[in-house]
Amino acid sequence: HKILTTDCTSREISRLTSFWSASGLIVDCGGMHPPVSDRLCERQPIVFLDVAQSFSSARCSSESYDIRATCNLAARELISLDCASYGFAGYGPDAPWSEERRRVFAQALRLNNRAMESFEQNPLRMKATLFYNRLKKWILNMPKPAGIFAADDSYALHVHSVLGNLGLHIPSDVALLGVDNETSAVRAAGLSSIQLDFREAGRLASELLLKNIADPHTPPRKLHFGPVQLLKRSSTRKLASPKHHFV
Repeated sequence: HKILTTDCTSREISRLTSFWSASGLIVDCGGMHPPVSDRLCERQPIVFLDVAQSFSSARCSSESYDIRATCNLAARELISLDCASYGFAGYGPDAPWSEERRRVFAQALRLNNRAMESFEQNPLRMKATLFYNRLKKWILNMPKPAGIFAADDSYALHVHSVLGNLGLHIPSDVALLGVDNETSAVRAAGLSSIQLDFREAGRLASELLLKNIADPHTPPRKLHFGPVQLLKRSSTRKLASPKHHFV
């Protein structure tokens, strides 16, 4: 069962597991969920899924995607286009996972002697007009051609919309890359996206939880799942004809 909870205490989690007669829990910590606390695992077996890299616990098992492999993949794709500038568009401090992607992507670019400008505004926390005006200004100020790595596909779609409104060509003016490859909107827009191995994530989380249920004294482990592939579409694929920039 998928149950959405925020700021639950360990006692409330215990009552929830009792209600469902559950032997343990897999707690989704991704998206815009609030920071987690390992106090939740005081009363029942728990595996934390998709936790921020900064999360540390000596008591609970956790699993997260391989952020370095993911961001290195993004950097290699955009660097291969030989852009004049590079940028990261993300949600800012409201989303620790977004901040981590910005930081590791910047490290990958620095390793290859490239600089990066970041745009960190959360569209969920501000008026749409203000958000889009600020995003337009940031994109216009970037030397072209530019390569932008968006925190996720939802953010990439915001950037894609602004590029269309500005009349900028994709990818000759701006190459754009997102993460998740989950929605038909991403494919319809021709957005390149990094697909994370969520199937493997589910398998590993279940395996960790079953071991914890079988032996509550099992030492906690930290596992990682990687990106499956980069789905290369028109937003990072240079075309022979300048007449077909937008899809």
